[in-house]
Amino acid sequence: MRPRGWPRANPPVLLTFLRPFFDICCFRRGPQDLPASSMLLGLAGGAYLLVNTGLLAMSQPLPRAAAAAAAETVLLGALVYPILSLRGVTARWLQTTTAMVGTGLIFSAAALPVFAGGYMAARSGQGAGEIFLLLTVVLIVWNLGVTAHIFRHALSAPFAGGLLAALVYVWVVTVAASRLVPPTP
Repeated sequence: MRPRGWPRANPPVLLTFLRPFFDICCFRRGPQDLPASSMLLGLAGGAYLLVNTGLLAMSQPLPRAAAAAAAETVLLGALVYPILSLRGVTARWLQTTTAMVGTGLIFSAAALPVFAGGYMAARSGQGAGEIFLLLTVVLIVWNLGVTAHIFRHALSAPFAGGLLAALVYVWVVTVAASRLVPPTP
């Protein structure tokens, strides 16, 4: 506890950077609340690429994991534009893509210990794997809800429209990424 009258310490830079994305994940903010900054998109995109590479490297060789993470990152930005163009709001691309990358970074970082725990539970042969499977499903559903929330705001549409856009987006990214970087046989 700090003595009365002492100045407050500034929050760590990482927390300041992640806070708006966390607020979007908690449905308290939308992509319109982010600054339209290519620098923020680049920082969030770079972090997203690194964390996703680490996540994918748990199940495949590092070069393949890096290629798959890079393909997904590029696809993310490339697919947001046509979705926004359906409603004629392509001017929102920078903020929407930044929101997608930043919230994806948070979900990928949250998935790292879940996947690692599931991997260790499976290797040990103990029955703790079900909890990690449940946590994975929760993260996937929550991520889909946040993606729908972002698209709802970006498209100025009802939640059902955002959910439809999110489902199409996830399906196209999944199919395209698996074709660009096929899974290991």
